[in-house]
Amino acid sequence: MNILNNGRFGLGAGAAGAMKELLRLTAQHANTRKQFGKLIREFGLVKEKFGKIAVRAYAMEAMAYLTTALIDGGRKDCQAEAAICKIYGSESLWLSVNDCLQVMGGAGYMRSYPFERQMRDSRILLIFEGTNEILRLFIALSGIQGPAEHLKALAPALKSPLKHKDDLIAELQRRAARLYAPPQFEGVHSRLSSSSAKFSRLVASFGAAVDGAVAKYQKNIMGEQLVLKRIADITIDLYGMAAVLSRATKTLSAEGEESAAAEHEALLAEAFCAEAAVRVNENVAGLNSPKKTTDGAIGKIADTVLDAGKYVAKHPLGF
Repeated sequence: MNILNNGRFGLGAGAAGAMKELLRLTAQHANTRKQFGKLIREFGLVKEKFGKIAVRAYAMEAMAYLTTALIDGGRKDCQAEAAICKIYGSESLWLSVNDCLQVMGGAGYMRSYPFERQMRDSRILLIFEGTNEILRLFIALSGIQGPAEHLKALAPALKSPLKHKDDLIAELQRRAARLYAPPQFEGVHSRLSSSSAKFSRLVASFGAAVDGAVAKYQKNIMGEQLVLKRIADITIDLYGMAAVLSRATKTLSAEGEESAAAEHEALLAEAFCAEAAVRVNENVAGLNSPKKTTDGAIGKIADTVLDAGKYVAKHPLGF
């Protein structure tokens, strides 16, 4: 498992390096290619791609540094963190290659550029060292062990509330404190206080959602793969938020807020946190209200297609 862990967080770090090189090569094209009398770097839709790739690369680097710091610090179990690096790195690189190829246009298909090769080569990263689907289940099932054991220990109090009223009161107080006075992420630079506060709130809402999911599904949660996927995706985003806030704080503290480099990192961290928060809130809502998601409909559609072995929908012209 340690060998696999090394491969997984190393893959994530390598993906960050690949994204940085792709940015460099694509920037050369965007800085010289003109359309409609303007350099294509001036167009908003092109800028969006460069910005998103830079945010992904920064987040992946931050996660890789954080994970290796945990390992170098003597932490023996970093399986979940390594899996997070592998998933985020491989999927971010795949998205980034696609964005760069889009900026390059038809030239991206030419073998004189590395983009078509990179697209083919990067796709395997989502498969080897453990498929991302399996790793998501691993992250989620590893993470819910603690909440599951806590709820199991609370079972006697739920069965005999009068006999264990002190335990129930303590549990209610714990949950109220988590929701209304969540622990703050300490040590974050004041420049990033808004993102830090957002992180603390998301951690609290995630904890409550996980408790609810474990209580609802109990042992059957092992078979609820779409629920586990949401738990894993939230975990990945929260780990990424912690990593970028930590990294940006170090730069801000070392160079000062007036530094252009520190300001750039602050913007990268804030952009990642803002986008991650949207994803986390959506996934928490899905955990809390699964009937409001499309999970059930998607499952039924898939069963119909698989039973028929083909696309099933009548042509609008009756063919």
